[in-house]
Amino acid sequence: MAEQESNSQNPKPKSRALSYIQLFLVIGIIVVALVLARAPERVDRASFSVDRAEAVQPRTVDVLEQPQTEKFTLQVEKTGNVNLDERVAVRTEAKGRIVWVSENFQTGRTIAADEVFVKIDPTEYQLRVDEADALLQIAKSKQESMAQDPEKDMSGINARIQLLETRLEMAQFKLEKSEISLPYEFRVIRADIEVGELVGPHEYAGSDAALLGTGYRLESLIVSTPIETQLLKDLEPAIGRGATITVGGETYRAKIDLISPIVAPETRLITVFLRFDESIPKEDLPLPGMFADISFDGPSYDNVYALPLEAMAPNRQIWVIQNGVVDTRSPVTVAITDENWIVESFDTAEGLVVGSYPGLSMGDAVTVNKLQ
Repeated sequence: MAEQESNSQNPKPKSRALSYIQLFLVIGIIVVALVLARAPERVDRASFSVDRAEAVQPRTVDVLEQPQTEKFTLQVEKTGNVNLDERVAVRTEAKGRIVWVSENFQTGRTIAADEVFVKIDPTEYQLRVDEADALLQIAKSKQESMAQDPEKDMSGINARIQLLETRLEMAQFKLEKSEISLPYEFRVIRADIEVGELVGPHEYAGSDAALLGTGYRLESLIVSTPIETQLLKDLEPAIGRGATITVGGETYRAKIDLISPIVAPETRLITVFLRFDESIPKEDLPLPGMFADISFDGPSYDNVYALPLEAMAPNRQIWVIQNGVVDTRSPVTVAITDENWIVESFDTAEGLVVGSYPGLSMGDAVTVNKLQ
C-alpha cells in the first residue's frame, strides 16, 4: 500500500511544469497579437509622415518674366442717343387769322434765320399804322403854321408830335409782328397750323391756338451716354475731350461739353453730354432720337505694362518672386480692359506670378514655372 501511494504522487511536478509552459504560451500569443495590432498604426504614421514631408515642399507657380513696356492709348467705346437740350415753342404776339404758311414750315424742314414762315392778316395793324401816320402829318402841318408866328407857344404842339411819332412806331412794330420769323436757324419738329386758323396770344385765342408749332435750334443737338465713374476718371480731363460719333452710318466729330452732376442710383452710372463740332454743316447733323456709337479719344500713356488679368491678386496687388520667395507690389492702375490690366511700370523682381493660388502669401518659398 505504501508503494502505491508513492506512485500516485509522482505526476504532480510534471503537471505544474506543463501549466507554466501553457502560461508562457498564452503570454507569448498575447504579445504577438499586440505587436500585430500596433503594426498598422505604425504604417499609418509612417505614411502620414511621408505626406507631411511632401506637403511642405515648395509649390510650383507660373511666372511671367520681365514684361515689355509699351505705349497705351485708352479706348472707351459707348452707345448713346442724339437728344435735345432745349426746344423752341413757336408762338405769336399778333392776333388774327393766318393768311400764309411757308412750305418750309413742315415737320423735318429747316427754317433759316429771319426767314418769314407764317403771316397773319395784317389789315387791322396796317390801318393803325395809317391812322397814326395821318394824325402825325396833321400835327406836323399845324406845327409848321404855328412856327410862322414867333409869339406862339410851340411846346404843346411839339409834345403832341412826339407822342404821335411814338404811336406810329408802336403801330409799325405790331404790324411787323404779323409776319413771324425767328432770329436763328431752326428745324421744325411739328407744325400745328393751317391757313384760316385764328391765332394769337393765350388771352385772345386760347391755349390751343397760342402754339403754332415746335422746333429746335441745330446748336441744341446733343449726344448723351451713361458711363462708369471709373471710366470717367480714366478720361480726365473729360470736359473738351474729343470723340468720334457714328449715327446711321455717318461719322461726326464731337467733344464732351457737360457732365451730369448726379449719379443714377439704380445703375451707378453718370451721364456725359457731347456736342457736335461746329465745323459740321448744320444740315448734315443727325435727327434727335437716333442711336449713336461713341468712341472717345482716350489719353495715351508711355512706359506701361499690359498684364494679363490673371496677374491681379486681391486688392489689386501683384505677386512677384524675389530670391525664390513670394513678395508683393502695388502698381498704379492706368486702365482695365477686357483683356489686360494696364499699370505703370514697376520693379518686377524675378517675375510676376500669374494665376490663382489659394493660400499663397508673402514669404512663401516657391518653385518657378516660367511662361513663354
